[in-house]
Amino acid sequence: MGKPTGSGTPSLTRFDADRYGASLRKQVKKMEITQHAKYTVTVKRGAVGIWNCKSCGKTVAGGAYTVSTAAAAAMRSTLRRLREIQEV
Repeated sequence: MGKPTGSGTPSLTRFDADRYGASLRKQVKKMEITQHAKYTVTVKRGAVGIWNCKSCGKTVAGGAYTVSTAAAAAMRSTLRRLREIQEV
């Protein structure tokens, strides 16, 4: 049972083919893709849920593997909608 050569995501080749189960490897792959994705602002993950901007030096709290969580995005859209209702 050797290591797979050249198959799959490079960051996931550290797992053997039969170790940890397919669903867990897929979850790790999804997290690592979002964690290392290209963002519009040059942010880098400092720790779990802490993102640091390289250009302006700001520190933002977000998700563990993404800058913004789904709940935060829903909250922003709700607040934007409520502001638009108040303006009218």
